[in-house]
Amino acid sequence: MTKGFSSKNHLATLLALIKEFYNNGLNKEDIESLARLLDYQDILFYVESKNKREDASYSTKTKYTQQEVEQLRIKATMFISKVKDILNEII
Repeated sequence: MTKGFSSKNHLATLLALIKEFYNNGLNKEDIESLARLLDYQDILFYVESKNKREDASYSTKTKYTQQEVEQLRIKATMFISKVKDILNEII
């Protein structure tokens, strides 16, 4: 990042970007809007997928079957589609 920061995972990078480049961070209204648009299952999928991606990238012990990979791919496609729909409503 241009501010001289570095991070070891995507969540840390995202939080730094929000803090540094999104005015003063997310306000209560922003968080409430996100909570209305994304349900618990969406958030859970994002967090679990992020953790699996980090494990796959940084762990030498983690392996995924072809079936697990395909299930994650389908769920990721559905999640991205939902986020696109949300963005289209906002814009």
